[in-house]
Amino acid sequence: MDFVLFLITALALIISLIREIRKRGSDSIGVVVWKYFSYYTTLSNFLVLVWFAALTFGSEHSVTQFAKNPNVATAITFYIVTVGIANYLIYGWLKLSLFERISDLLVHAVTPVVTLSYWFFFV
Repeated sequence: MDFVLFLITALALIISLIREIRKRGSDSIGVVVWKYFSYYTTLSNFLVLVWFAALTFGSEHSVTQFAKNPNVATAITFYIVTVGIANYLIYGWLKLSLFERISDLLVHAVTPVVTLSYWFFFV
């Protein structure tokens, strides 16, 4: 289960980064990546990715033990759920293409929902 959630989050971040690169205009790739990692949504999704990676690939290492802590799980879940709530409040305002809408839904809706579900059932 952890591995599937890791893959979903990784896919969401990759597609989101591709979207940002496609609409970069005259900015260099470095500037696009810098801007991309300045968004709370991206940072929260990346934190979820690192958390699921620690749960999936970690053994009895201290990082894995830290990731298994219910307080850590609750904090990370709170961060990503705030992304979902904020997106819900502004969902209809943006006019996006199909690719942009899919990318937007992955990082703003799918990741928060699967993370919250994981927290409810496994933490």
